[in-house]
Amino acid sequence: MSQGAVLIVDPDAARARRIADACSLLGYATRVVGDGSSALEAVLAQTPDAVIAAPQLPLIDADQLADIVRANPRTQNVVFLFLEAEGTEAAEDADQIAAALSLRLAAVSSAEAENDAPDSGPSQGDLDESGLTPHLARQVEAAGTGKFEVEEGERRGSIELVAGSIAAARTGAASDEKALFRILSWNQGQWSWRPGSVEGAASIITPARLLLAEAARQKVETERLRGRLPAADSRLVASATAGPPDGGESPLTREVQRLLEVCEYVEDIVDHSRYPDHQVLRALDSLIERGAVEVRRAQAPLPQGEGEELFSAGQRRRLERWLEAGRGAGTGALRAKVLVLAGDVEATRELATLFAETGVTHLPESLESWDPEQLRTLFVIDAGGELRIDVVSIPLAERSSALWPLVMHGALAVMVVHGAAIEESIARVRPILETLAHGAEPRVLPVVLLRKNESPGFDDLEEEGGGFDRAAPCLVPIEDPTRPRERLRALVTRMVP
Repeated sequence: MSQGAVLIVDPDAARARRIADACSLLGYATRVVGDGSSALEAVLAQTPDAVIAAPQLPLIDADQLADIVRANPRTQNVVFLFLEAEGTEAAEDADQIAAALSLRLAAVSSAEAENDAPDSGPSQGDLDESGLTPHLARQVEAAGTGKFEVEEGERRGSIELVAGSIAAARTGAASDEKALFRILSWNQGQWSWRPGSVEGAASIITPARLLLAEAARQKVETERLRGRLPAADSRLVASATAGPPDGGESPLTREVQRLLEVCEYVEDIVDHSRYPDHQVLRALDSLIERGAVEVRRAQAPLPQGEGEELFSAGQRRRLERWLEAGRGAGTGALRAKVLVLAGDVEATRELATLFAETGVTHLPESLESWDPEQLRTLFVIDAGGELRIDVVSIPLAERSSALWPLVMHGALAVMVVHGAAIEESIARVRPILETLAHGAEPRVLPVVLLRKNESPGFDDLEEEGGGFDRAAPCLVPIEDPTRPRERLRALVTRMVP
């Protein structure tokens, strides 16, 4: 479905074609001419919705062309966008030009739909291909104060305005500009506007016009990337031939590279980054293009069944050899022991629940009765055949410090479980990890459970401890019913020697 017709007038044919391509990605039908005289003929022959004109045109210049078109009753409503007036560097940024055009036409469309100034009362409607942008732009122009509520399927979002400034946005666990750009990308569902005062301080300070223009620009570039970037459920891995991250990388790229250490899928990297979705996709596209990241076909979900599905035959053989070598002393001939440091108690319960839902785990007692300050077997993993792994929680209180070295003896690994409140979690486990550092310790595996859109914020954690200074963290997203076994299988791979 066409969003409208655009005539591009520019003697620079290459630049005109770039602008036309960018506008086409937004759904506009485009024509290109190289001088003012040809542009006038084109407008009179088939009136466009908008004209994008270079400042200096042969035969008839841009200002004169606009005066002639606006003086004709049949063409007086044509929207003009002059490249120089948009402040782009030498008018070279085609995506930004297309975004500015989209924003201008959206405001015009919204004004025409509402005839005059927007009603002071509440309003509502359905989202279409333009999304919420026209309605939001209209309230920005009218200096409105109130709240938009938006629904797209199971997703919910809100945007708050104060005197025409965008003050806050939220959807799921995402907030601020990340949430705003995500909501403005929705093009199905319903929206409602409720005028009135909003609570809380503004968390977005960027001017609304810049945000709306950026949202439109992102829409153009996202369409451009759509054919290049793998699907959301595609797996990504750092290339084996890629060197270490360049110290000159941007903070965004460094964060994406960090997330690649713990996330396998495009959608998880997007959800757990602190940056807006579009920026993350661009960073991924750049890393893929230069060969720093490899794209792998998405794996089919593992079927429900026996414990062997979490462990490969090679992993079981290595675990058996480890036990036979006597390294699992005190745990039984075919029983290994993995210890849990519950830095975040609720996250540890979530982890045990995820294992229980695989059907390969036995819970000796209800998790509700679990006291994290008692030594207890949280659950037992069936590794296939007669192999079992006892997952044991250790009390973290310093009064239990004499117990720590005894329990650690013969352990296969130590899982340090964190949730979103990582700094508090690190403080809980720091004493026991400092004690372990003085002796022969098992391998330490930091595990982070996060809900969608929560960011792990790994940048400074290596210096803080919590296991992050000893091994790369294993991220286990929760609220993801489609691939729980794959997440846990990756965790199990890290446990096995």
